[in-house]
Amino acid sequence: MSNNSSKPYGGTSVDRSKLKILLCDHDSESSQEVFNLLNKCCYQVISVSSAVEVVNALNSEGLYIDLIQAGVDLPVDTSMKMLKYIMHNKNFRYIPVISKTII
Repeated sequence: MSNNSSKPYGGTSVDRSKLKILLCDHDSESSQEVFNLLNKCCYQVISVSSAVEVVNALNSEGLYIDLIQAGVDLPVDTSMKMLKYIMHNKNFRYIPVISKTII
């Protein structure tokens, strides 16, 4: 058995300090809690509170963002517009989006 078989991802590891997460949540308390957790796990985090701010952050730092996490309280129509914007932009469509919604 090779040494790489016991490591996840075929022996490579991810340097979390180099990953940038765009966190979007209207609820400031929830946002702060998630922000603190991600920071403790060594991720770089940009925190915004609306879909418009997500688009602004993407336009200014989109090439450096590795993941978008959108909170539960974004209005559905606004969330859909944000997702369409991301999917139609050739620079952003490859950024994974985690969107938690309550229906």
